[in-house]
Amino acid sequence: MVMVPELDPGGGPGAVRVQQQAPVDLRLPADQHYLPVVRAVATRVAMVADCSVDDVSDFALAVDEVCASLLPSALADSALSCRFDINDTRACVEVTVVAENGTLPPEDSLGMQILATLADSVHTGAAHEGPTDDGPGNWLVTTTVIKRRGPVGR
Repeated sequence: MVMVPELDPGGGPGAVRVQQQAPVDLRLPADQHYLPVVRAVATRVAMVADCSVDDVSDFALAVDEVCASLLPSALADSALSCRFDINDTRACVEVTVVAENGTLPPEDSLGMQILATLADSVHTGAAHEGPTDDGPGNWLVTTTVIKRRGPVGR
């Protein structure tokens, strides 16, 4: 994400408005030991985008829960991919793992209940990559979480 500060003429002396130019993509091994890294990136991305303190906390916790819910289905030695996209109205994260089957995290699990509380929208889906020369193919399991933002800078 490239952040470009601009002077905000309506914000008073020294006011700066931050504009987002591009999403942040993060790709790590699909291993629970990397969850602190994902959480730190989620927190930092939300802070740089000038989210409120509550939004930063909620977003980081939601990202942590999404990753924790998808990791059990990830293939060994595969990757966990996260795309963070934050604008003036919402914070969005899309988390994807490669899995052997298209089994989705149970909707009645504690993690999914926490996500439902933290986020305004949670969508999980799976797409088959199709057969390959090496076998029947794998599944991409993706959860997208959207959280509406509160007032900026609070």
